[in-house]
Amino acid sequence: MAADDAMPDSSRVYRMNEVTVTGSRIATDANRLPSPVSVLNEQDLERANGSTVADALKGLPGVFFKTNGGSGSLQTISSRGMGSEYTLVLVDGQRFTNYQNGQVDFGIFSMADVERIEVAKGGYSALFGADAVGGVVNIITKKTSSDLHASIIAGVGSFGFQHYQASVSGGTGAFSFKGTYRNEHSSNRFDCYYHDGAASTLTQRGNADYALSVADAAVQLKTGDAITSSLSVRSSVADRGVPAALISATNAGAARLLDKDYFIRYGTEWKHSDASTLSLHSNFHYFEQHYIDPLLVTGGKPLNCFYVNRSALLTPTYQTAIAEGHSLVAGVELVHAWIVSSELQPKKRTQVSAFVSTQHDGAFTAGVPMEISVFPSLRYDRFSDVTDAVNPKIGINIGAAGSNALRARASLGSSFRVPTFNDMYWNTGGNPDLRPERSVGWDAGLVSSLRGAVQIESEATYYSIDTKDRIVWMPGANNLWTPRNISRVLSEGIELSLRMRLWDERISVGVVHTFSSVEKKQGERADDATVGKQLPYLPASSTTFNAGVNEGNLTFNVRVAMTGERFSTEDNDPRYVLPLFAAADANIGYKVLFTEWAAKIKVEVTNVFNTDYQIIALQPMPLRSV
Repeated sequence: MAADDAMPDSSRVYRMNEVTVTGSRIATDANRLPSPVSVLNEQDLERANGSTVADALKGLPGVFFKTNGGSGSLQTISSRGMGSEYTLVLVDGQRFTNYQNGQVDFGIFSMADVERIEVAKGGYSALFGADAVGGVVNIITKKTSSDLHASIIAGVGSFGFQHYQASVSGGTGAFSFKGTYRNEHSSNRFDCYYHDGAASTLTQRGNADYALSVADAAVQLKTGDAITSSLSVRSSVADRGVPAALISATNAGAARLLDKDYFIRYGTEWKHSDASTLSLHSNFHYFEQHYIDPLLVTGGKPLNCFYVNRSALLTPTYQTAIAEGHSLVAGVELVHAWIVSSELQPKKRTQVSAFVSTQHDGAFTAGVPMEISVFPSLRYDRFSDVTDAVNPKIGINIGAAGSNALRARASLGSSFRVPTFNDMYWNTGGNPDLRPERSVGWDAGLVSSLRGAVQIESEATYYSIDTKDRIVWMPGANNLWTPRNISRVLSEGIELSLRMRLWDERISVGVVHTFSSVEKKQGERADDATVGKQLPYLPASSTTFNAGVNEGNLTFNVRVAMTGERFSTEDNDPRYVLPLFAAADANIGYKVLFTEWAAKIKVEVTNVFNTDYQIIALQPMPLRSV
């Protein structure tokens, strides 16, 4: 492996203008999309502290993570103020989100085999179907390679942290392969503070240990110049303690969570002309989860429940350039999902969907030559157990011809969230008559990319998501809780970002600021005290500062995140407010290049200034770790 291939120089990385497909299903410069899409490449991932996808995504505009603790803990995403079940997660463009609860735990989604992550904010049901109300996260895995590459990583850290990773790729002729294995574990008895209202006591978090193993493998075969076939397998196994709410200096709990996840993908692409490509992608997803709590006894038995989710997907897609400046992608999506659980009725769901998305580029003159791109899309989804959904979307992007110095963009569309298996088929209280939640979302803003001795990239976006038929669990007869379509929530805000690169990208600085208002506009009853209040745990404002130095073989990166106050109750009781906090992370790395090999050492410090804070009430975050 050549040394310059092993450690890519920053001057070869092209970030903001990377070609992205998540925003339109048609490969397009991110600056020319109708809505903002954040793209993180391999170098961005390498610069971040931590080892999970959640670690890399923190600090992006409009993105906030809810977490119950340190490394290995449950971490769920909030995009534009919406809950985690309103963000659709894709792997290589294919649905990864399950139908049981609509959530993905980013705390165990390792970066070990990730090449790039694309985060599209706003409603995207017109392109990707159910659950893409707040946004879409597309995790793109590393590709196979015909050249031989190999790497070994080993790391140790605070609280018994250890991780080991090995990867290899290669091939010959038309055949190529790659494989990665990662093992990570920690006793995770991290330092934190217990507050009893009068004093603070330094303690250690108990029952927060975890062990995570991730393996990825893929092969690719090219038949001539026109046909490419690929098969990939991803597996992960996680065994984690679930610490209880910290209501005493020694409280730890005894609950455990065991996850097993297997994701198998097969795809074939046939490029039958320079303008057209026909592809067939399929996957099988198996997700098994066990939750055990020996301290929670019901009917004389400790809690021991399990959930086994399976889904199979088939997506034929056709993409073509209709004429110069006019492109189209259309396809069909077939999904069959089923669940077996100790807590739910055994149920199946079949989905049949069809979608079409087009892009039309034109030109006009308004004092200077201008160019305009229009992005109409439409999707129909039919479910065997839920009402059908039709979702259109239209987007526009305008700017001076051949320039990204200043561009205006806007989009308007409808989206929906399908009721989960939990909502409909819970053994005690599920409601099979639920309707999908429906939303209308729009955003508008400006984006600028100035290239020169100093590179400046900036974005400003206003957004609004109005969700109706919101599903709310309510107590009924005999205090039996059941979900109903009765609420309405309006999420609106402003996303601002600025990034500068100086001295041939040796120094980079950036700032991201998000204002967010997420309020319930319709309650469960006339005297509902939660109407007009900010939803729990969502900050009204957050700011992240980033800075980096890349001088020769030395790199240094720092990130400071400032998170505003959050309410922990739905009625915004001022007695239960989580205070604003600022937490800083930093890392320094040095690489040594040989003829065919490269070596690098990296030291990370998380929570540099020992900030005492919580994201979720009574779930303290770790103090400083190395």
